[in-house]
Amino acid sequence: MMTSNFWQVLSRVGAGALAKLDWQHHFGDDWPTCQQFLKKSSGYARTVVDMEHPCRRLDVVPDGEDGFLGMEADDVPTGPPVRLGPADVALHAVNWQAVALALGETLGFEVLLIEAEGYTRQVGIRKKDQETVQPVVLCLPSGTIGERNRMLSDLAARKDSTLLLPSADLLDPVIHSLTTANQLEVICLAESLQKSGSKPLLTKSTRPKKPRQPLFPAKADWHWQKLTVEVADGGRIIASYGSERKEHFYGKSSQQSYKKDYEILLHVAAKGRWTNPHSSTKENESVRKQFYRFRKDFKALIGIPDAPFVEEGEDWIPKFEVRLHGDLLHALKQQPTDDDDAWSIAVGSYQ
Repeated sequence: MMTSNFWQVLSRVGAGALAKLDWQHHFGDDWPTCQQFLKKSSGYARTVVDMEHPCRRLDVVPDGEDGFLGMEADDVPTGPPVRLGPADVALHAVNWQAVALALGETLGFEVLLIEAEGYTRQVGIRKKDQETVQPVVLCLPSGTIGERNRMLSDLAARKDSTLLLPSADLLDPVIHSLTTANQLEVICLAESLQKSGSKPLLTKSTRPKKPRQPLFPAKADWHWQKLTVEVADGGRIIASYGSERKEHFYGKSSQQSYKKDYEILLHVAAKGRWTNPHSSTKENESVRKQFYRFRKDFKALIGIPDAPFVEEGEDWIPKFEVRLHGDLLHALKQQPTDDDDAWSIAVGSYQ
């Protein structure tokens, strides 16, 4: 069983070769569970942690035919040498095959070990629906100097994939922008597994779904700039293009709240833009994925080619005109009209 701590450790120290003692130290009480995801590499470590005094690192020197000593490099050591066995200093690295098989079972994707080198590898595929198959890519830090540039280079070559990262700590603003531009759906494993427990994260229903027909017939010469969307009361939107006028109703995802797509449109109508939470916040991953799915679904719903939003810095600006319908405006007039509260007032009882 994979633990959240396993991924937090990989996020900190990387997936490269370390001494067995070092892995034991980092995994702590989870070592019996986590050791199955490592495999022995050739050679021995040059330094190891002192398990009795973890603040010390010891240089590894041969002692006899098959033994080793761990000694401090300083002229004035803080403790005596430590006798070490070959197993203690043997190098171990992440076993990608074992990790991929466990992830496939835990998350619910088909394991295909397509790539055998690098620290960013395709480890499987997922069926998003009956017609769409998406690569599943696992990205692990190497734990070596210059790894970030290699990671950026690897990620730049990935398009429209599910990207698995050890933890949200790796999702800095640069990588966040890159994953957004390349339409990479990111799952931060430490945080996601901690929330979901044993529930699969990627499985989808295999029941055939009736394809959604767009509100407007697809025409190559149509542009988002000529579309107007009014967000009305009761989960409705009214889309107008020239003389054509279409309505769509977003049902409720629960007894109290309408679907997230409707709430996002309310937000955009009230604010004129969409801004994801900062990448350092715990809400960033889930909200960013919601907005990514919304953009794809909204484009399919309307039926106009190209993307409906343009990214400007931290904001997503709609190419179309979007506003609140009169029935919502009437409701707003019955309440305080502080501009900063426009979104919370607009959503009101729908949350």
